[in-house]
Amino acid sequence: MAGLSSNAPRYPDACPRGRTNKRRSPTSRKQFPRGSGLKIRKPTPATRTANTLKSLSLSSEMARLANISGKEASKAFQKAGWQEIGQVGSHLVMAKSGLRVNLSVPQHKELSVGTLRALIRHAGMTVDEFLALL
Repeated sequence: MAGLSSNAPRYPDACPRGRTNKRRSPTSRKQFPRGSGLKIRKPTPATRTANTLKSLSLSSEMARLANISGKEASKAFQKAGWQEIGQVGSHLVMAKSGLRVNLSVPQHKELSVGTLRALIRHAGMTVDEFLALL
């Protein structure tokens, strides 16, 4: 083999300290230059008061949804027409005729607000309707 020195590896891609065969995915590189992202404006006093009023109403809903057990939630869903199908572990599975959605209600001492809110949304109810059934 003419032109190759005796020290050069025969297969440069197989060299352990050389180049690797891995290619970086296009998503791993930075797509946009620094500072080109979304610009966030400081809220004006009018929007600040609207946002604080909105957050106060959300926190009052959270307070109303807090401290509800899985047993109480399943009883409220039964009043709304949901029936128990069975139980898988600590989760009670409920179904309603005419709907293709099953509710999986955890039978815990206290349900988290997000879990309870998601169950209410899947059931096609509002928070106020659910609280009226309690």
